[in-house]
Amino acid sequence: MAWLTDKLRVETDDCIIWPFANDRSGRGVVLYRGNYMAPYRAACFEVFGDPPTPEHQTAHSCGNGHLACVNKRHLRWATSKENSEDTVAHGRQVRGERISRALLNREQVIEIRGLLEARQCRQQDLAERYGVSKQLISAIHNRACWAWV
Repeated sequence: MAWLTDKLRVETDDCIIWPFANDRSGRGVVLYRGNYMAPYRAACFEVFGDPPTPEHQTAHSCGNGHLACVNKRHLRWATSKENSEDTVAHGRQVRGERISRALLNREQVIEIRGLLEARQCRQQDLAERYGVSKQLISAIHNRACWAWV
């Protein structure tokens, strides 16, 4: 905790990355107030006090929460929705082919939409061609899936 306390005194706009203990998933961990938590959450408690509600999370303006940035200038309390919006804004949201079990990639989705918009294929034909369900093809066409593409 001494390292974190020292780093909270540092005045910089650069990320300060947690260099110590990690949990099983590889994320930084520190014992704070008798609980194990992410070091950036402990930093948020130290700088801003208790969160406005128990549901509030630590958010990073730098987009480097996944690296365990503990720079007080990059931290704030945020709702889950605000934190999710930050993840999207920083390009850190896992979606599309970045999901390990994704069945399609961006290029295939673009091709599927093009074929459907040109009325060159039926949804069932595309489902068979790409080895996916007709429901997925419909969701892609209606932008219920892969909406950002």
